[in-house]
Amino acid sequence: MSIPTDFSAVESNDYSYLFYARSNGTIALLKSSTTQEDNDTNYKASSIVASGNVVSTSAPRISAVSYKDKEGRNQIRVYYVGPKQAGKGFRLMELCQTNDGDWFDGSLNKNNITCDEKTLLSANVEWGKGDLKIFFQDPDGTPGVAWVVLGQTAWASHLLEPVPFKW
Repeated sequence: MSIPTDFSAVESNDYSYLFYARSNGTIALLKSSTTQEDNDTNYKASSIVASGNVVSTSAPRISAVSYKDKEGRNQIRVYYVGPKQAGKGFRLMELCQTNDGDWFDGSLNKNNITCDEKTLLSANVEWGKGDLKIFFQDPDGTPGVAWVVLGQTAWASHLLEPVPFKW
């Protein structure tokens, strides 16, 4: 078993999910056996499989969010660092699951948003306006944000001002 290098937890349909990146790059999860945490709650480990392949990250960073869409379906999104782009840095990637179904590639993957290999990742859902956001660092280390309106597939992104950013 590979020791986790990063993890992110969410609740969906009253179950707890702990997503983690293993030191060998695979992304896995622990799902609770009960909807109410107690001393008898067990967590089942499994690798995330999309399109028949175990999903791997190029860097040990992940972030996850969960929400209910307008149709009342449970949605989970997991963000991670994908493969290196020729001369551009690494690709920011998204995995999706609806109502505990199969995992699939998210619409973010069609946008060539690049990040640093050592980026930090943090995702959130903005309920009032309905945006889903992922914060990251570009290949130069400048923080950025990518976002999409919930229910849509057209992602946008920009770097945080001022550029270069001063922490």
